[in-house]
This record gives sequence, structure tokens and C-alpha cells, in this order.
Amino acid sequence: MGFLNRLLKNATTQALTNIVKDALADDNANTQSAYSAQGSSSVGADTFHSSKSFHEKLNGILLCEGNTCEMRQSIPAEELEAQFAQSLFTRGGRCAPNAISYGIYKNGAPVLYIRLWDSYADYNHAANRQIKAFCDSRGIRMLDFFNYLPNEESYMAERIRANLVSA
Repeated sequence: MGFLNRLLKNATTQALTNIVKDALADDNANTQSAYSAQGSSSVGADTFHSSKSFHEKLNGILLCEGNTCEMRQSIPAEELEAQFAQSLFTRGGRCAPNAISYGIYKNGAPVLYIRLWDSYADYNHAANRQIKAFCDSRGIRMLDFFNYLPNEESYMAERIRANLVSA
């Protein structure tokens, strides 16, 4: 039993458990509100799952922030290396890191990087972890989202706004 207790106390396991509990609570609340409406026209497509892409949701969130933000896509790791004049990941025998999906800039300076992952294997790749560790150590804000998760607009907006406000 000691092994299982340690596993349950593990911070990563606890975080994943909390995410699952929140998702189940949200789904249950959505199902109950849709059920109580009983086919009313007020129940829209957003009640269950949005048909918007991640990119469309991100654009909408940034529009709400005003015109001070500029968004760029597919930022290669080499651009970050050039910006900081430092090697950010180990080369030789390893795959290069994936490009950063989105960069949010204010007045031409990066304030937030967002990576959208199609698989956990890519996210967990050594070079991608090195880029994240570098950004964390330098106080560069970086968020990770997974394409196979719902990424509800309110959830995205909360995370992004919290990082833009503190930037």
C-alpha cells in the first residue's frame, strides 16, 4: 500500500486528478442545464462543445484584449535562440524541438508563447522540455494546450489573460 499512497500524493497525479474532476463537473453541469432546458432554443451549440478551432478561440480572446496584441504563428526554436544569443536545446542525435505554435507580442516584444500539442509524446520530447525549462528559468511566459482536449474558450481566456495581465 505504501507505493499506492506515494503515487496518489505525487503532485502530477494530483494535478491530473483535479483536471479530470473539473472536466467531469463541467460536463455534468452542462448536461444538467441542457436537460432542464428540454429542447429550448436557448440551448446553443456552445452548451456541449464549440465547433471553433483553437486558432479561432485564440483570436477571439485577443480581440477582447484590444489592439495592443499581435499574434504570430509557428515560431521556430532557432528564433528564440537568436533572440537570447544562446543555445536552448541539446543537438546531436536528438530531434529538434517543435516550433512554438503561437507568440503573443506587445509593441514588438514577445509577452507570451503558446504551444498547442497534438500528442503527449511531442510535449514530453526532451528538446521541447528543454525549451520550456529555459523559458521558465528566464521568466518567459509559456502555456501548453493539448489539441485533443476540449480547450473551452472560458478556460483558455482565463489562462491567457492571467499571463497577459502579469506581463
